[in-house]
This record gives sequence, C-alpha cells and structure tokens, in this order.
Amino acid sequence: KKETHDTPKQIATAIDVNGHDILKRVYSEDGKSPVVTTCGGGNTEPKVVVQSYREVRTEEAKRLRRESKQKTGKDHTPFRAKKIVPREDEKVGTVTPGLNNDHMISLTRDKDQDVYWRKLTPLECERLQTVPDHYTDLVSNTQRYKMLGNSGINVSIICLGTMTYGEQNTEKEGHRQLDYAIDEGVNFIDSAELYAIPPKVETYGKTESIIGSWLSMRGRRNEVILASKIAGAGEWVNHIRGGKTRFTEDYITEALSASLKRLKTDYIDLYQLHWPERNTNYFGKLGYEAGDTEAALTPIKETLCALKKQVEAGKIRYVGLSNETPWGIMQFLTLAKVYDLPVIVSVQNPYNLLNRTYEIGNAEISHRENVSLLAYSPLGFGVLSGKYLNNKKPAEARITKWPNYARYSSEQGTAATRSYVALAMKYGLDPAQMALAFVNEQAFVASNIIGATTMLQLESNIASVDIQLSRELRSDIEEVHNKHPNPSP
Repeated sequence: KKETHDTPKQIATAIDVNGHDILKRVYSEDGKSPVVTTCGGGNTEPKVVVQSYREVRTEEAKRLRRESKQKTGKDHTPFRAKKIVPREDEKVGTVTPGLNNDHMISLTRDKDQDVYWRKLTPLECERLQTVPDHYTDLVSNTQRYKMLGNSGINVSIICLGTMTYGEQNTEKEGHRQLDYAIDEGVNFIDSAELYAIPPKVETYGKTESIIGSWLSMRGRRNEVILASKIAGAGEWVNHIRGGKTRFTEDYITEALSASLKRLKTDYIDLYQLHWPERNTNYFGKLGYEAGDTEAALTPIKETLCALKKQVEAGKIRYVGLSNETPWGIMQFLTLAKVYDLPVIVSVQNPYNLLNRTYEIGNAEISHRENVSLLAYSPLGFGVLSGKYLNNKKPAEARITKWPNYARYSSEQGTAATRSYVALAMKYGLDPAQMALAFVNEQAFVASNIIGATTMLQLESNIASVDIQLSRELRSDIEEVHNKHPNPSP
C-alpha cells in the first residue's frame, strides 16, 4: 500500500474483495467528502492518493465485512469492491488495468453515482487482450440472491453442487472448494445421501461426510443454506436400504438421521425427495408410459405427514422435490394446502441449453405456485463447455471416465453444442459461462447448481453471475434452440 496524504480527518476501511483484499476509503478534512480510491489504476490530485489496495489476513477481512454489515445493514459480498469517485469518462463495462494482470471491470452505478467493481478472472484477463469490445456484456446481475419459493430464505444464484466429493474430488479438494465458494458469497450447498457419483456402495454418503467434516472444522454452519436428499427405490441403488426405499415415516426418519450424522449438523435447511417413488418419466426419459403393474405406492399425504414431523422436530426447515413432473408437483402442492402440511418450496430438475423441457409444463407452476427451480446439470455433464467436441476425451473428465453418461452426447446434442459454442465465441464469451448465464437469467430459477472438479472451473462457474447476456445474444440462442429443440431431455 502506498499513500501520499495531508493528515485527513478520517480514514475508514471499506469492502473486501475475494475475502482477502481491502480497499481503503480516504476522506478529506471535512470528514465527509470522499477524495479518491483506486483499484490498481487511475490517479487524481487531491490531498490523498491511494495507489493500490492493501492485502489483509482472511480473519481481518471477515471482521471488516461483519462491521460493515452491522453499520449499513447490507452484506457486501466478496464479489464487489467499491470505487468512491468515478471518473467522468467511466461507463459500465469499463476495464481498469491493475498490477500483475489484476484487472477490474466496472459493473453498476448506484443512485449516488458510485461504481462497483469486480476482479476479472485469469481467463477473462487473457480474453481481454483479444475481445475487449465484448466486456460491456459482463455487467453484473444486480440480484445475486433470490427467494427460495415461499420459504423466506434468500439463496445465492449459484449453488455449490458437491456430488464429485469422494470420487473425483478428495476431502481436501472439497474443503478448498467450499472455502472458496463461501468466501465468494455463495451461501447454498446441495448434496444427497446417494453421493458421490457414480453411485456405489464404496462411496455412499461420502459427499455428506466431507461436507460434515468441513462444517465441523470451519464452524460456518450459520453461513450456509444446506440441502440434501433422500434416495428413492431402484435396482441400481440396492446398496441403499436394499433398493426398496419408500417415502414413509420409517424410511424418512432412518435416512434423515444418517444424513444429519454424516453432515455433523442438527438440521438440514432443505430436504428433498431425490426422485419419485412411482414409475414416471425422469432421468432422461421424455415421454410418460403407463406400466401394467406398479408396486404399492406410499400415499403422498402420508409422505407429507412424515416430513411434517421432521419439520416440527426441528430437523428440517423446508421440503422440496427433485426429478418431478407437473402432475407430481401439483399433487404435493394440493394435498399440502388441503391438509395443512409442509408446502414444497423447490423442485430440483435438469435445465440447460440442451434440455429446456422444464419450460413446457413446470415453468408455469413455478411462476403461479411460487415453487423455485433448482437447476441441475446446467452444463449438461460438462458437454456445453465444448471440451468433448471433435471426439476429445479430456483426462479425468466425467464422460472420459464413465462413457455411459451419454445423456447429452447424442448426435443431435453434439450438433446443438457445436452451435452454442460457436455462438459463445462469436460474442467473445467462454462457452461454459454463457451456458450458465442463460440459466442464471431465468425468472423461475432460484439457484443454478454448478459442479466443478478443479478450482479453475469453480472460479469460472461462480463468475458467471457477472455476465448479462445481450438482447442480440439471447435472440441468437433462441434461433439455435428452434433449430435443435431439446436434443437431450
């Protein structure tokens, strides 16, 4: 940190960046008028010039953030730094070069003409040298948190998916991802007793255990909204209660107790039924086919009563569904309202550029009944990043390791992916970030469940919240969609 100053009356610390760096607000002698702060670049001529921001320890950054929240009532997330005095020529999208390629981009002006900034990722800094014109599209979404259905809980637009913990990611790597995501303002973590993926007896419950050890070590339970799921029935999950799970009080109590123990917590914020007990169309099946025989099903009212007991016991706060159909969602909603049982607040279904079937029957339910979509597979098993095009098989990537995960790799899906990747390149965007930004912008989506096996992927995925797709790009996306409608349901 370098300064020149003439004894200003007041010096106040301001907002943390990435949990480590602090900008310093410096005031003039009257103690009110801000003089200048800069983000690694720029200059002015008043009594105080701060030429760079200083690095502080993580604990100090957390303390300053808490103090700021107490004073202002606002949680200044690590996504932003605040520049007090904008230059007259600055506009949204202005990039300010910094030290060591530490570039900042202006995001928004508030009513007082303040400019909010964020750091560019290394990938964005690299692209900046070739496609600077498109950085005007990297305007921050002003709403970084959304209400989860009718729960009253605000969840981050990005939810950290964790199903790789215990298989593709070690415990240490999982902890590092959790640290980074929470420090970046992500407050929503999704898991399931089924995980890690692919499901097998050796890794059953490992993901929850890794999250639990992190919660125990870090002591940050009150900073996160924690979601998990009870697995359903099926021959492919014989290692979970013999594959005969029914959503009855006994099974729910058994599964929930085990999850709480692994997660090392007294309660789960959102408890979800991972897939329907009945035979219906989910996990890549588009059309419904009525079967001749079906095992005796647990009445939905009975399931809701069992969940209500857990809510009343304080072990879960809210309930949700996953891999559900319009019929199933409406049955749960109707019976809950009639019998004063817990009303579902969310549905966790697949949603991405290759699979927009949620829009056909479920999106209207989300809108009219206030049931949020938690979008999973927003990159279609990573396919929409383009990394598998031209028969590429990146080392350690999911489809490389497990080729049977071919849901998004059909001939039609590959053709659509090729078009979307080309579209991203045309607009100077990373294909994966464009695909995530599309999901982030949907009104019926409360949170976008990302998954990453590397820190670089995680950083890029989280940064997608700062990308706003232009009207022209959205129109081009619809053109591709009309040509390749839902190739991978």
